[in-house]
Amino acid sequence: MTYAVNGIYGNQGEVCNAGSRILVQKSIHDDFVERFAARTAQNFVLGDPLDPSTTVGPLVTASHQKRVLNYIDIGRKEGASLKFGGSTFAGAPSGAYVEPTLFTGVNNSMRIAREEIFGPVATIIPVDGVEQAIEIANDSIYGLAASIWTRDIAKAHNFARDIEAGVVWVNCFDHGDMTSIWGGFKQTGNGRDKCLEALTQYSQTKSVWVNLA
Repeated sequence: MTYAVNGIYGNQGEVCNAGSRILVQKSIHDDFVERFAARTAQNFVLGDPLDPSTTVGPLVTASHQKRVLNYIDIGRKEGASLKFGGSTFAGAPSGAYVEPTLFTGVNNSMRIAREEIFGPVATIIPVDGVEQAIEIANDSIYGLAASIWTRDIAKAHNFARDIEAGVVWVNCFDHGDMTSIWGGFKQTGNGRDKCLEALTQYSQTKSVWVNLA
């Protein structure tokens, strides 16, 4: 649960690989939502970034705050259920604050599920199983990172094979180091970073023919 919560609310959700779409097995959906809400309240405190007790600061600009809040309004209008958050932080000092926000009752046709909000807004989509989860996850123009939680190693391998993402985590999220390959599929950037393959973006091959006759 900590991975799921930190994956979207860490750094105020302003992370390229933020785990904003959370696909949850229907049989555990309600319990997951309650645990997710409790862990968020426990781990994330809005406030002055200079206060050591603060774990959620403001967004980068006021204009971006307006953009994120507009997406929250869109989520309401689309029919998603606002579980918590959804507003600014009245008790905070001046700054572009947005509360950690969770929508349930989301489907993959909604804009809050399809577009990159780049803020602390999570969406939970219920699924019947891993096959449906892969189908929904791949129904996106983006493909940077994905993760799966399972005790079934075969499901994990099948997920990693079939998911259209450049980085896949199994039973973790956002693990890695400066030597691991980084990059995405589809419209999530071009090429790869932090690896030998990255050098090919800055070089060209050349053929040289020498006639010794």
